[in-house]
Amino acid sequence: MIKKYCSFILLILVFNISFSQTTLSAGDIAITGYNNDGDDQIAFVLLTDITTGTVINFTDRGWLNTNAFRAGNTGREGTLTWTSDTDLPCGTQITIQSADDGTLAIIPNIGTLTETDDFEFRGNGDQIIVYQGLDTNPTFIYALNYNAPGWTATAGSQQESAIPTGLTDGINSIDIGGDDDNGAYNCTITNDPALILAAVSDINNWTTTDGAGDQSLTLAQCNFSCDILNPGDIVITGYNNDGDDQVAFLLLTDISAGTQINFTDRGWLDTNAFRVGDTDREGTLTWTATTAVTCGTQIVIQSDNDSTLTIIPNIGTLTETDDFEFRGNGDQIIVYQGLDSNPSFIYALNYNNPDWTVTAGSQQQSAIPTGLVNGVNSINIGGDDDNGAYNCTITNDPKLILAAVSDINNWTTTDGAGDQSLALAQCNFSCQLCLTTATWDGTSWDNITGPNNSIAAIINGDYDTIVNGGSFSACSLTINSGTLAIKGGNFIEIINNVIVNGGRITTETQGTFVQRGNGSDAGTFTSSGGNSDVIKTTAILANWFDYTYWSSPVENETTDSALFPANPSFRFWFNANNFIDEDGDGIDDDANAWTRETGSFPMTPGQGFAATHNAAIFMPNTAYDFTFNGPYNTGDITYPVVNNTANYQSFHWNLIGNPYPSAIDTNLFFATNSAVIEEVAYLWSHVRLPLGTNPGNEVLNFSQNDYITISTMSVAGNGTDI
Repeated sequence: MIKKYCSFILLILVFNISFSQTTLSAGDIAITGYNNDGDDQIAFVLLTDITTGTVINFTDRGWLNTNAFRAGNTGREGTLTWTSDTDLPCGTQITIQSADDGTLAIIPNIGTLTETDDFEFRGNGDQIIVYQGLDTNPTFIYALNYNAPGWTATAGSQQESAIPTGLTDGINSIDIGGDDDNGAYNCTITNDPALILAAVSDINNWTTTDGAGDQSLTLAQCNFSCDILNPGDIVITGYNNDGDDQVAFLLLTDISAGTQINFTDRGWLDTNAFRVGDTDREGTLTWTATTAVTCGTQIVIQSDNDSTLTIIPNIGTLTETDDFEFRGNGDQIIVYQGLDSNPSFIYALNYNNPDWTVTAGSQQQSAIPTGLVNGVNSINIGGDDDNGAYNCTITNDPKLILAAVSDINNWTTTDGAGDQSLALAQCNFSCQLCLTTATWDGTSWDNITGPNNSIAAIINGDYDTIVNGGSFSACSLTINSGTLAIKGGNFIEIINNVIVNGGRITTETQGTFVQRGNGSDAGTFTSSGGNSDVIKTTAILANWFDYTYWSSPVENETTDSALFPANPSFRFWFNANNFIDEDGDGIDDDANAWTRETGSFPMTPGQGFAATHNAAIFMPNTAYDFTFNGPYNTGDITYPVVNNTANYQSFHWNLIGNPYPSAIDTNLFFATNSAVIEEVAYLWSHVRLPLGTNPGNEVLNFSQNDYITISTMSVAGNGTDI
């Protein structure tokens, strides 16, 4: 048992109800272009995913100050209704067209298009209003005005319109600022829905034409992407200061066309802003993907001494803001998305001496960017070496690559007189979790050496860790047939995922099965036709009424199944909500915290149970096996703990258990949960007979001295069993 401070976890059940179409909100679509000259055209970009059957209306009718569309004049006033015929992702751009001869077209040919009345732009100004729902009760999504003098108080003519209810100019609508016949967004920002919406709604980012003749613009020329990268989704794998400035980077996730990534040598201040005011040899390179690019792709961007920009290989586009130029006596490379005023950092490299600094006091210095951690998703080269390159120690599995590239021990650097530039991007990376496989056929591994952190294990026959070669680590584990038996004193360590297609995996007492990863990075454990179990053996029991504390290391286990040999009348769980101890004796004052379990009770991972053996089948001085069946628990396990501040010194007992088929690091457990627990764990191991003189609520009570105590400083025994 563990004394706990207060912790509250709220569980909310959320129902996801699917409709036949996506209901959009203001700003979920942006108009990216229009043509009045020639055939009437509207280009729009989706800023959210939509489902098949989503209906969106585009009208050139004005909005009145009476909260209704202008009506009664259907000559050159109407509505185009576009309906998606497939699910479409955020970032999709579509052009709809109403030709002079009444023909309707969609470019590319996605969805269907219909017309109500006579949709036709006015040459001397008009508006485009995007909405869903009925004309009598529209939900506005976006609007564009190209009439002079802009949005008006009401729609007094075909050219005029009030700004639709709920929309705001410059946020989810745009006023072109004149009656220019044609306009197109200039692709200033193409990444991140919020940033795209803000940029498209800014007239400074538009190109317009007007005048005699057909001056139509080519619409939908931007490659939009809604990809938002996280820290570590990109790593810098090399840089050269000597010669032309070069940065090599590696994608550790797939990206879509339009994804923008910024690389700057400006330092980060302790005021959470970039250092500004000195644009000589300080600037930003912005790389934009023009096609989808896969995880494992490595790219070198180069800024020549004559200001020429180069991409190797020639993937995407590269632009420069101010003067990106490395300092020879130290600098930094910071990778981010978004605006300079609100960047989202992805990776950073520092080759200034002495390390990351408190702030950017000069061009050479920088604080480590907010949210990045040195050695995790950033790297400090450890000096002002002019050139550096990752040495290809690890080249597969994004998690392993990120860790290896962020370790200075895996880098080669050069410095000194002359051009000592290094050849960059020399590694062949793969985002496959495992490079290859090792298959066990019941007798031997087909690759002779067996699996390791980069090689997946496939089990096609019996493998016993005592008989067949001992413990092993593997990139992943697949069991097709046979039994993988992890015996006491041995371990199996899996870096990524486990699939049990057939056969069986069993972990015996004091055997250890470890699956690496935390949170979203944790591997998965899937039983798909095979069996998985953990066998736990009690201590030698002298009496049937000796209690053993239990916790399930597998999913979906119940007390009737796992604790079948236990006495069904003496299986308990501890209801911490009922524990009251106002006198400080460690005993529940009203004796209702220990709760007798009846029936098939779910063994929630992390929950503790106590049970005796069944007297009818008990043999004294015997240890008993209990089997837990189900997929092994993996990843982060959260279990609620309770604290009643009315208790003596606010101490509160909770009974929790190890939810994994392995031992846990108690010091790490204490550190992770220091905000909610006292850093002492009490482990039950029965030694003494129950006595009436022991503290407790029963006629006979066990001795509290039978608990083994573990703290960050020591382990204290309970007599004979320590």
